[in-house]
Amino acid sequence: MYSIISASTPEQLTRQVASLWLDEIQSAQAKQRHFRVALSGGRVAKALFEATRAEAESRKMGWNGVEFFWVDERCVPPEDPESNYRTAHEILLGPCKIAPDRVHRIAGELDPSTAAALAEATIKSSFGGPTEDTPSLDLVILGMGEDGHIASLFPNASPDVVNSSECYIPVVGPKPPPKRITLTYKALVAAKRAWVIIAGSQKDVAWSESVGDKRSTPLARLLSLRNETLIAIEDCLLRK
Repeated sequence: MYSIISASTPEQLTRQVASLWLDEIQSAQAKQRHFRVALSGGRVAKALFEATRAEAESRKMGWNGVEFFWVDERCVPPEDPESNYRTAHEILLGPCKIAPDRVHRIAGELDPSTAAALAEATIKSSFGGPTEDTPSLDLVILGMGEDGHIASLFPNASPDVVNSSECYIPVVGPKPPPKRITLTYKALVAAKRAWVIIAGSQKDVAWSESVGDKRSTPLARLLSLRNETLIAIEDCLLRK
């Protein structure tokens, strides 16, 4: 099950999502609750981070109580241009002066299995619950690739990836750099909210295969597993 918000341009779309995200944070702050979010990378993430920073400055809001995790990461050092952490740090986290102890990056410079195990331990420690429990993030912000992938969960993944009981696992994807660490379907399903931002006319086939009769993509799998997912989508994709 999913709901949709849409806009005519990617810029308008990311501004809508930024506003909704900050509404969620301010609601949690008013209740003195932590707010734990997992961020993605990619082109649309850059636009989202820019819109979020501008909106936060306009609201003159702080970031107290917010903790940052990552949906996925490329197996590269944090200063590498391909690093999802680097993108978020340069555009959002650094300018907004987020305290380092609230930023839980994935150590992509390590061996993938070691990095995944460390990310797993970090997220479970943050929630302070039994280690066998799957943490329930307040929000995961996802994009969708032209093949319908979400996070670093790609089409035709092995059963070990699809059915993993872990939070983070190492994977090898079809896009460079191939070695990555990703949240699993189980962790994405456990999140309180999952938002998927889809922009770009070249994603029309993947979108139709996610919600049409075929429903064959990783996004389709996520939608089938979750009770509710918010799709933020460019208008041109809804007209196809």
